Amino acid sequence: MTLENIIYTILIAVISSFVTAKIALKQFSSERWWEQKTKAYIDILESLSFILFFYSSHISILVGTSSINAGELSKKFHEAREVLTKYSVVGSIIISEEASNILNEYLNKSEIEMPNPEIKAEMEYTDEQYTLIKKAIGDFKLVAKKELSSKKLYKPIA
Repeated sequence: MTLENIIYTILIAVISSFVTAKIALKQFSSERWWEQKTKAYIDILESLSFILFFYSSHISILVGTSSINAGELSKKFHEAREVLTKYSVVGSIIISEEASNILNEYLNKSEIEMPNPEIKAEMEYTDEQYTLIKKAIGDFKLVAKKELSSKKLYKPIA
């Protein structure tokens, strides 16, 4: 084996090692980003689902047919709202623009104060909020499914 062949072999080995390492690092980065996106969508859907549960339970509490602790339910409701607010601030950095818009639209519409403390008005308010959250969940699930199953999350290695 000549010196020329040895240098050529070493050069090819170094270049192929560099390229392989670069590809592996890019793939790792892409997978981590996908995991963060997945976590965000799951956190948001869990929070939306809890808020749906809150409003469905709230009606039972109002009419006195539930033994659920209203204080604990309210605490968890506010925690779920905090999660949604956090992701609305982060917005399209992690979730898609469409998902961010759905989340922000829900948060803006749901901030309407209850008109008065009468039970009938509170039940109507709760029913309106329940309808809002149901729509937000439906819309958000469609976007999440599309985003998490899209090929653009799995950036091709090339």
